[in-house]
Amino acid sequence: MHIEGSYEFEAEQQVVWDTVQDTDVLASIIPGSQGLDQIEPNKFHTLINVKVGPVNGKFEATIELVDVNEPHDYKLLIDGKGTAGHVTGEGVIRLEHTNGMTTLFYAGDAKVGGKIA
Repeated sequence: MHIEGSYEFEAEQQVVWDTVQDTDVLASIIPGSQGLDQIEPNKFHTLINVKVGPVNGKFEATIELVDVNEPHDYKLLIDGKGTAGHVTGEGVIRLEHTNGMTTLFYAGDAKVGGKIA
């Protein structure tokens, strides 16, 4: 599964950066995430619901922010396992500020395997 897109904000880049570091906001941009619990700096635990066709699966997963370049970009790594199989993913959040507007660009790929696939 691939997702990508962008959002524009009438805000300074640092304000948008701080917002996308908030665990509630970060959880809301991860498809299927049911919230994040921080387990160490830049590393979180979550439950993710994934639906592939008629099959649903719940996965316990870790989300890690790597290659953090404040306030410009970072990469998210997702690794999860559940009774229905496993899920892995990688995504990028990138911010650009121009003429008083900050654009947040996001892109990511997720792969599922096991029974759910």
